[in-house]
Amino acid sequence: MTATYVSKGQGKSDNAYYAQSMGKWPLTRAVKLIAERIKPYYTLPQRYIREWLKLQGACEWHHVGKYANMCDYYDTEPILEFLFDVCCDDNLFIDEVWCFPERFKK
Repeated sequence: MTATYVSKGQGKSDNAYYAQSMGKWPLTRAVKLIAERIKPYYTLPQRYIREWLKLQGACEWHHVGKYANMCDYYDTEPILEFLFDVCCDDNLFIDEVWCFPERFKK
């Protein structure tokens, strides 16, 4: 645990703040952010987003909370890029999106 983590008292390491600035978030927050970003284009159940993030896997972990517990962080960019590509494709219906989660497996 770094001294800056303790002195700030904000519940996250400096690296966790940097990861968030790069579009990497804890699972629950990542699901909500993706759902909010795609909302103007179409509605996607959050359980599908959660499944896709889990298939993609955590990209890194950081210390968070009062006791500096480890928390997995997930990259939201690959899924957002895919979903925005789908919403711009006139030949693909939104119902067909559900069949693409294997794209996010490592």
